[in-house]
Amino acid sequence: MLPESSETTVVAAREEQRKRRHRPPPGSQSTSSEASSEQNPRPPKTSPVSEPVLMLLIATVICAYACTGGVRAIAVVDIFQGTMMVVLTFLLVPFALWRLESVTHTDSLSAALQAMSHMVPAHYLQLLGTPLLSEFTWYWLLSFSVLGVMTTAVQANQLTACAGARDDNAVRKGFLFGTLLKRYLTVIWGVMGLVAFALYRNTVGDSDYVWGHLTRDC
Repeated sequence: MLPESSETTVVAAREEQRKRRHRPPPGSQSTSSEASSEQNPRPPKTSPVSEPVLMLLIATVICAYACTGGVRAIAVVDIFQGTMMVVLTFLLVPFALWRLESVTHTDSLSAALQAMSHMVPAHYLQLLGTPLLSEFTWYWLLSFSVLGVMTTAVQANQLTACAGARDDNAVRKGFLFGTLLKRYLTVIWGVMGLVAFALYRNTVGDSDYVWGHLTRDC
């Protein structure tokens, strides 16, 4: 437990960080309505279809192929989604870094990453967390790892995927390979998250839109 004064400092720092994220760039001139929009930025829509309609459409498609194709259809979709996730992740990395070099006006990757380190909050770069980012302390990581081992095998989607394999050997190899692959991809996603924050910290207010903006612009 932190002393009361320390907790007050942490809360104040978090509030200041939240305000800084939504603060318009220095020197920008706008009308009162534009200023209000900049302080509470709403990213432009990336699709002409509204979000509720998209979610309803996706749910309908998922129910349709799951009910008609069964476990085989789900396995095919998982393979397709996994392949696209890996390919698009590795395709995004060089273009995102090139975009970062362009925005930071640097001529090398190392210089761009150095510039990025000054554009993101310092506690974002701490490996084991700080009072401002307490989710990644060593004891949080340890408890999450233990709980992950205990709960992963009994999740409903994992049971379905394992039941659809040809035999036990396929389950062991597929589960191990998929788990390790996703862990490596998570590291790449973390770096891309820092790049996205540096690129869109003053323009995108909803984190759900960041990946789409990064994919579109890069």
